[in-house]
Amino acid sequence: MSFSNKISAIIREKHFGELLKQSGNALFFRILGLAITYLFTIMVTRISGADVWGIFSIFFTISFLTSLVTKIGADLSIVKFVAKFNAEDNNYLIDQLVKKASLLVLPLLIILTVVYYYFAPWIAESIFGKVNLTSTIRYTAFTLIPLTYSSFFIQTLRGIKKIKHFAFFQFVSQYAFAAVAFAVIIYLDKDSSNADLPVIAFLISIYLVLILSYFFARKYVKVDPDFISEKNISYKEILASSIPLLFATSAVQLMVMVDTFFLGIYDSIVTTEDIGIYNVASRVSRITMVIPTAINAIAAPKLSEMYEKHDDGSYRFFVRRTSGLIFISTLPLTILIMIFPKTILGLFGAEFVQGVVVLFILLIARQVTSFSGSVSFVLQMTHKEKVLRNIVLAALLINIVLNVILIPAIGATGAAIATGASLTIYVAVAIIYLKLKLGIEAYYLPRLRGKSQKDQS
Repeated sequence: MSFSNKISAIIREKHFGELLKQSGNALFFRILGLAITYLFTIMVTRISGADVWGIFSIFFTISFLTSLVTKIGADLSIVKFVAKFNAEDNNYLIDQLVKKASLLVLPLLIILTVVYYYFAPWIAESIFGKVNLTSTIRYTAFTLIPLTYSSFFIQTLRGIKKIKHFAFFQFVSQYAFAAVAFAVIIYLDKDSSNADLPVIAFLISIYLVLILSYFFARKYVKVDPDFISEKNISYKEILASSIPLLFATSAVQLMVMVDTFFLGIYDSIVTTEDIGIYNVASRVSRITMVIPTAINAIAAPKLSEMYEKHDDGSYRFFVRRTSGLIFISTLPLTILIMIFPKTILGLFGAEFVQGVVVLFILLIARQVTSFSGSVSFVLQMTHKEKVLRNIVLAALLINIVLNVILIPAIGATGAAIATGASLTIYVAVAIIYLKLKLGIEAYYLPRLRGKSQKDQS
């Protein structure tokens, strides 16, 4: 079969064709969201400078990582369960799932909100050694409820395949609203040096996202009051699925964000300006993930649906094709950024060109990990959450140890090496497990496959 005919056959395959079609919608919003994210970043860095962006980076890191804990992994469980219930056309169970997940996390939300608000001075001085971070950390208390609950509503939209709505809220809304809010605040306040301004803009944004995502989730998940379901979902079921995902997803996010946290702790070695420069370089490296993120947004519920139907042939084929698509889509962007690193970093301000070395290290790590395609989603959707948790926690431990060793020695470059190394280890171990234990090839290395494992055509 010729190459062109093989490509045509792949596209005509039912599940992969659907992936390409729906990924196009998600990709549009992902690219739009990325552009708006960098617009917000450029606005803050150009108007307020690297120091203010460094403070915002610490605020964002604390808020985001804490929200991972408050979600207890239930957001990813929602994707898995909603995809299943949606296939059964059971809106009652979807509604019950979201309500029970929301009640489960409420006590933890209240506790952590109180802790951040009242202990902000102690956290700022004792952990970060920066008294000026007190108000910033106190603002963190007000982010937990909107970040947690909006995630539940957004993942519900994802599970019922309202991809355009999901993609808008997931990729575009936060920074779009934040950019508008920041512009209005700067116009009214005029004090661009106030480090709290981008923080306040972000707070306004996430509350808008909470309200709108709730509205659309309720709009599309309509429950007939007279409907009586033969099934139900218990708190125990939600916890059993969520807790392993909590550790796995929290650890994955920690691996890519703990660097900023440790840079903030080593205040005698790294300034907030250095943190701002590092964070911008890290964000630029994530440009390469724009297409993979869009693909995985569609692939996750599709993987869950096929696995639950025991469609093994299509499942394995889908995983292989998704992995190949992710690698091929990542490579051109990586090469382009490596050719023009100073030009791209210079868009944020002259001082950000200092982040070239960090950018190169993170770009190489992300390209290496792109071989794996959807490895974490494959483990999640095949009910191997505990395996994923163990792999990721081990990689996170390596990351933390490397940060502690390397940051005092070589500063921000050490943080980049720690992040890159731990990501590579995590992906490599996950690939090996899937291949040896489940016989699933969640990677793109076609020359290493035997003739007996050729893709379907």
